[in-house]
Amino acid sequence: MEIVCKNCNKRYKIDESKLPKKDKVFIKCAGCLQKIAIEPVSRREETQRKTKIASPSGTPEFFEPGTKAALIYCDDVQARLEMEKNINSMGFKVRTINNRDEARHYFRYNIFDAVLVYQKGPDPEQNLLEVLDYFNQMPPEIRRKVVVIYIHLAGDRYNFMEAFSRGVDITLNPMNLSDLSELLQTLINEKKTRYRVFSECLKKVEESIF
Repeated sequence: MEIVCKNCNKRYKIDESKLPKKDKVFIKCAGCLQKIAIEPVSRREETQRKTKIASPSGTPEFFEPGTKAALIYCDDVQARLEMEKNINSMGFKVRTINNRDEARHYFRYNIFDAVLVYQKGPDPEQNLLEVLDYFNQMPPEIRRKVVVIYIHLAGDRYNFMEAFSRGVDITLNPMNLSDLSELLQTLINEKKTRYRVFSECLKKVEESIF
């Protein structure tokens, strides 16, 4: 199996047969010396079972041009409902995901304005790390159109170095979810302004080709 350090994104291949089936273990990252949590086999199997059940049907869903849309990854029901309420009030279509494959499925047919990744508890699960990794490796011409917010207990909207190191636009503390709608619109507007010239040049290139 492959694991990813949440701090520096360094990847490791681990022999799963040597891991305990019921206990969580930690290894030290050789790159940044941070601890990497590895869930027990039984927990990962249960997560995979739930993921399989909850996966999208694969039916394409296309939004009309100009539709505002957001994706949410969140295992906490109360937090997810609060985020959905805030974003729906802004006129967004909201879709939820449980893993990287579902994120890939949705982005195959639409470009979402915002992605919210919520971490429940002090340590991120492997599914969450893989979701973050997917957006971190997204082609720049798409990634520059998407605001990715990582919400976790140590999140700080003013800690730009942490956001940069995790490949997201901003990190946020769960206590600040009430400010989400105002903050999200500000981030979207700022990003459009920052990459306006890039987007216009890309559009002209695409028009000349197609």
